[in-house]
Order: sequence, then C-alpha cells, then structure tokens
Amino acid sequence: QLRTDTTVIGDFKFHEVGTAAPAEANSQTALLVPSGIARVAGTQVGTAPDYVSVATVTADATETWQEHGLFSIVTAGTLMDRSLISPTVSVVSLDTVTFTYTLTMAAEA
Repeated sequence: QLRTDTTVIGDFKFHEVGTAAPAEANSQTALLVPSGIARVAGTQVGTAPDYVSVATVTADATETWQEHGLFSIVTAGTLMDRSLISPTVSVVSLDTVTFTYTLTMAAEA
C-alpha cells in the first residue's frame, strides 16, 4: 500500500528538511525547526520488503540541514519519521540535495 498509493498509507511521500539537531523521539509529530522550504513529493520506488521514497530538495537560503521528515501531505499532516541527517548538509541558495528514505519491513510470518 505504501508504494501503490491507493490508501492514506500511500500518501507518505512528502519530504521536508529542517535545521534542528536534538535527538529523535517517538513523541515528535513534526520537524523541530523546519527550513521553510515547501515539502517535496517523492517518487515511491522499491520492492518488498522495502519502501523507498526519493525526492530532491532545492535550498532557498544558506543554512545547515540537520533533520529530515517524511509526511502524509504537503502541509501539516502526519509525520511518518523524523531522522537526523548525518553528516549534516550545508547548503546555499539553489543547491539541490537528493534524499532517499528507506523503510525495510520484516516479511510476514
């Protein structure tokens, strides 16, 4: 369902970057300090048991990206995962960075 986009589950393809560095926590529902760049819809690829979403984000300022999130819609919505970027990515306006989010699921028993 994640790859075929036939349910709400399949909407988890919107990538967002931010500049905060605090550790990841299960209670987080958004990026801690979003960069202000609009979320980018990723291309959903991969084969079972992996779900992969790939998106290229274009910088609009000089800053250091330290966090990445995958969301269900372009604004607000549900956060699937917040990850720290390591190493961090320093960008200037119009730099592009391609993010690949991979979720590997255990095979059903």
